[in-house]
Amino acid sequence: MARPVQGVIDEPIDPAFVATALGWDGAVIGSGSGITIAEAMLRVYRRRAPFRTWETPASTAASPRSDPRIEQTRGCSYGPASPAKHARTGSLAGLFVRLLHLPGDALDCTQSVLGGLGNIGRIWAAQDCSSADEFGRPARSSLQDVRAWRTGKESLVPGNERMFMINGAASCVEVQGGVDGPTVLLVGSSMLSWPNELCKRLVAGGRRVIRYDVRDTGRSESYPPGEPGYSLADLVDDAVGVLDATATERAHVVGMSTGGWIAQLLALGHPERVATLTLIASRPNTPGPVDDDLPGHDDALMEVIMNTPDPDWSDERAVVDRLVLQARTFAGAGAFDEASARAHAEAEVARTTDVRCATTNIAFADHGPRWRERLGEIIAPTLVLHGEDDPFFPIGNGEALAAEIPDARLVRLDRVGHRLPAHAVPVVADELLAHTAD
Repeated sequence: MARPVQGVIDEPIDPAFVATALGWDGAVIGSGSGITIAEAMLRVYRRRAPFRTWETPASTAASPRSDPRIEQTRGCSYGPASPAKHARTGSLAGLFVRLLHLPGDALDCTQSVLGGLGNIGRIWAAQDCSSADEFGRPARSSLQDVRAWRTGKESLVPGNERMFMINGAASCVEVQGGVDGPTVLLVGSSMLSWPNELCKRLVAGGRRVIRYDVRDTGRSESYPPGEPGYSLADLVDDAVGVLDATATERAHVVGMSTGGWIAQLLALGHPERVATLTLIASRPNTPGPVDDDLPGHDDALMEVIMNTPDPDWSDERAVVDRLVLQARTFAGAGAFDEASARAHAEAEVARTTDVRCATTNIAFADHGPRWRERLGEIIAPTLVLHGEDDPFFPIGNGEALAAEIPDARLVRLDRVGHRLPAHAVPVVADELLAHTAD
């Protein structure tokens, strides 16, 4: 079922450009306001004051609650005015899957603009929602995402990605495959944690595949070095928000490395959203002292991590070299392809706001209480995939997960370290397709 989806604007943009991107150039909104949608968006951005964008007076429009094509979302923010509060208390603002991001506070805006904006929801809701794209947008809508970056890497979001405001933070999400297939949610660090070939194989197998940049990675919200503005619990809530934003009631959740922590906690805290669980290269506890019965990080790997000087983070070539070294180290005794690792590093650097924060900030986040003792509560059918040569989370961690999650199945990946080399992709794809079959 299609959901209305709105664009995201983080910086002032030419109204004509916005209107063209939205496909509504010249459309007048608001009773007697005499302004275009783009002009209203721009004026409200300049107003920069918290307000409820989507509360439409009953005299001007029927409540969106009465429209079966619009469903409530919990995780998606509509702006800076207590998004979680309004979404969870069922305000009309919380009914929209994607909402305009209007940061800050400043200037003034006329009441006619506010009144006009209150009717944008009716324009979206009035569209033909008989079919939808992979994001749940009306298939015949020309709506596109518009975002002016706050970093020096000025560009629009590529057409296959969307920006969402989830739990007050910008999140970049990509969806592949048809809306009718079983959904697989891939949770890693950046979405590039997941090889494109793996996604293609899953889509070819009839799956709808969602991958996204967790906070501090890729195009998603970035925080100062050593000061992540989020906890592990927030990242779990973000995963729920991604499901809500993509109109996904339930998904086959696949978590890799630290994304495996998010996946475990998602299965524990939101079992109704997790159809199956797959954990790749993960472990049952977070940074800090490892449990006595679990193997810790490989000594050679820690020697590189602890004693390699930081690069000049402003020098992209130096950063790429550092990421290649990291990839070689994380491969351990497993397969490693230098050219592939360099191409991957260059892609990461090209789309990441702050690579330093992307590689280190998760270690500074509040990880909350232990959950290993609760693994027996997981009810989702669970598959554990773990590289036999993983130096970061050695395979004993995967063995522990498989032993402590009821009826979990362990698959050992030959010549695989902490990441997925090309030769492992067909095996992983086949295992996932079998595990997620309805």
